[in-house]
Amino acid sequence: MTSGGEANKLEVRCEPDTGFIYVSYPPGVLSGETARLMIETINPIQAKADAEGDPTFILSDVRPLTGISPEARKVCAGSATNVTQSQSYIAAFGGGFAMRALGTVVSKGLMFVYPQMVVTMEIEEHEARAWLTTHRRTHFARKVR
Repeated sequence: MTSGGEANKLEVRCEPDTGFIYVSYPPGVLSGETARLMIETINPIQAKADAEGDPTFILSDVRPLTGISPEARKVCAGSATNVTQSQSYIAAFGGGFAMRALGTVVSKGLMFVYPQMVVTMEIEEHEARAWLTTHRRTHFARKVR
């Protein structure tokens, strides 16, 4: 799904071969509108996974982002209770030093408040994919038993 309007470069899609939700953002500072659109797109996918007893695996490409607006932070914080009702694994990758540092601080806070949300910040996409793949395999290996 690619959005229209101001957030015309937001991309949220399910990868059928991996089971990941891939998110890519428009360049620049993440706006509240784009954050809201992303959450509105992911929530139904996450609700379906939750109904099936499965976690959500989100691969987030933050390379285009240079920052996160205060409005986007509020939107994300306000939606965290919906997003974290079930187990979620989020692997973000890319971005400059400042984005990775901010992402690490935010993810530590989220995991403290919502222990069912597990987040990592990686430099390369293949590292983020490997991290998600490990968690996905572990989950489904337990589910089969």
